[in-house]
Amino acid sequence: MDPFWIANKSRDGLFLKNNLKKNLKELDPQIIHLHGLWRSPTRRYKLYLKEKLPFIISPHGMLDQWAMNQSKIKKQIYWSIIEKWSLNACNCIHALCQSEFDSIKNLGLKNNVALIPNGVKILKKNELKILPNPPWSKCIPKNSKILLYLGRFHRKKGIKELLYSWEKVLQKAKANNWWLVIVGYGDDINPKSIIENLHLDNCIVLGPIFEEKLKASTYINSNAFILPSFSEGLPMSVLEAMSFRKTTLISKGCNLNEVFKNKAAIEIKTNEEDIANSLDNLFLSSQDELEIIGDNAFNYVKENYSWEKVSLMTKVLYEWIAGHSEKPKFVSHT
Repeated sequence: MDPFWIANKSRDGLFLKNNLKKNLKELDPQIIHLHGLWRSPTRRYKLYLKEKLPFIISPHGMLDQWAMNQSKIKKQIYWSIIEKWSLNACNCIHALCQSEFDSIKNLGLKNNVALIPNGVKILKKNELKILPNPPWSKCIPKNSKILLYLGRFHRKKGIKELLYSWEKVLQKAKANNWWLVIVGYGDDINPKSIIENLHLDNCIVLGPIFEEKLKASTYINSNAFILPSFSEGLPMSVLEAMSFRKTTLISKGCNLNEVFKNKAAIEIKTNEEDIANSLDNLFLSSQDELEIIGDNAFNYVKENYSWEKVSLMTKVLYEWIAGHSEKPKFVSHT
């Protein structure tokens, strides 16, 4: 039997469809790793304690102030009954970034916290030789400049604010040959409806992209990436864009504030006026300026967010939780 069993944040998966206690007995895991909050896996924390099973919880940004204020009353009730106790009872909480660590501490939780970021795959040159055309190749003129949004269609991502900002700069976007391409999925917000209501040009919405080579082509053939998010854990789309040497325009809600100090990204606000001003500056930037930021972004991601580094840290964490090694240096107590 594998020494580690990772339980995903499935709404109706193993935890609800089957008898959890029976599954735990059959799988005989040394560790349980739970991803996300406000769902059934964390609700069963008393069973893990009873079975003397060490468990880790990764909140994935669900404890920051913006997230906690959504469905606030429901979360306050659930927090007092379940989540506060499960997070204090687990062997370790996994934080993706310093901001998430601070959120955990500010909530008064007293526990070990492991600071391990998301990882990103750095594609090798030979993996980039033969790629398909980008998904917009048949609907956008060839020499156009592409500002890419790639992610879920959710209000917290700032998509609505981005589109209203695009309306403000539309004439300048046209004059400088820029297009806004929105790639993703979700039903929390409908970007196509907003585009139609605002009669926006130089702006298209495409469906989700999961195939690796097509996603690589999407990043490579864009000129810049934007995410004016209100709340994130540590967004994979930003790390991916940076790994392809793209200039990224991101908000502080993306929890990557250190990239601004390293001139590896452009900081933007989350309101329409400020986003519009940032877009104006982008349109006036030279290719050389964008390439410098993109190169800084690539070097920063390669040094700090490679899967090799992240997977090793995770392995070390599991070994400690399982009682096979000493406490890692990246684990501290709140």
